[in-house]
Amino acid sequence: MFKTRQCRTFDLVDKPLSRYMLAMQFTTDVEYLTTGSDISVSTAPSAQFNNLFTPVANITTIAVDASYAAQGEAILKFAYTRCNFQSDLGYDFWGRSCAKIIKRCQCLPYPFTDNVWGPKGDAFVYGGFSFN
Repeated sequence: MFKTRQCRTFDLVDKPLSRYMLAMQFTTDVEYLTTGSDISVSTAPSAQFNNLFTPVANITTIAVDASYAAQGEAILKFAYTRCNFQSDLGYDFWGRSCAKIIKRCQCLPYPFTDNVWGPKGDAFVYGGFSFN
């Protein structure tokens, strides 16, 4: 119910448990990559693998202020006692409202900018190795 400061790890939108995936970094400095069947009309892609993998959790863990508007608990218990014998049957109900989460800072271990990070997937990665 009270506001608290925490570091929380988030999933990607509509991707449950995506915090356990690998992400790979891309760069717009494209070298040694062209596409097309003819070298005279080939075009370079807009991004290239930057030789960096990291868990998605490293990118999506941020400092937040979290609070809850309401929280409650109710207990239902039935007790029976007879001739020094006691039996209990009960249930505990607990609930709280959705968390109100406010981002505190832009303090990520890796800067999270548009079109830089992508999911790794299960395919091999090409285009990030220097041929010098």
